[in-house]
Amino acid sequence: MRGSTRVTLQPAWALLFQSTRPVRRVAELGSLYGFARMKEQNVILSLLCYALLLVLSLFAAAIAWNSFANGVLYRCTDPLFDLWPPFVHPGSGDTYLVSKPLVLMIWGGFVVAAFVLPAVVLWTVRRFIREDERETRLTV
Repeated sequence: MRGSTRVTLQPAWALLFQSTRPVRRVAELGSLYGFARMKEQNVILSLLCYALLLVLSLFAAAIAWNSFANGVLYRCTDPLFDLWPPFVHPGSGDTYLVSKPLVLMIWGGFVVAAFVLPAVVLWTVRRFIREDERETRLTV
């Protein structure tokens, strides 16, 4: 392969001991620390955004479940939201309209979707931002 350079990854502390110019190596180490700190801030920001989107997603899933499930999958006479199993309360005239395992599987799907949706949204936004940055670098 003509013109290719071989890149070897080394631990950051090794940079200090490989050069006769320790000041330059300390500066390189500082820039690596800055990169790690920046990456850490991105992770924290991503987790905060995920938590915010998760709250919104769980709220939307609760509203969707309450409007969809009661009357279609089971009949519950309580006026409150039925968000957690058991959805049918004994001695109150509540009944399952479909099998209980099917209700629990559909409910599990709602819960999984509520947790996955924020991650997919963040991944999509991050992908579009990276593509936009690449296009900006190419045009400049």
